[in-house]
Amino acid sequence: MIKLVEIFTNGTHNGQGLTRYFLREIFVNPVNISYFIEDNNMKRKLVDGLVDLDIDTRQTFTKLSLRTGKEITIVGPPSTISERLGGSSNLLKG
Repeated sequence: MIKLVEIFTNGTHNGQGLTRYFLREIFVNPVNISYFIEDNNMKRKLVDGLVDLDIDTRQTFTKLSLRTGKEITIVGPPSTISERLGGSSNLLKG
């Protein structure tokens, strides 16, 4: 299991009508990850001021696709996620 930080929304809005985002630590079993890619959509929302968190606009995000079909967005670039997973040689086994 590896610990990552997820950015997510529960569908609520703040006083200016913007979707509220939250951060939480999650634990993911690497064998349950199908693939991961940079999440440019979340990056665009951050740069455009649509994310109501105090996050540096230089931050990047990674979308993880799990074997269950669920997708989650993680704070950090794909290269960092790959390192946390032990490099690409451990991914996509089985």
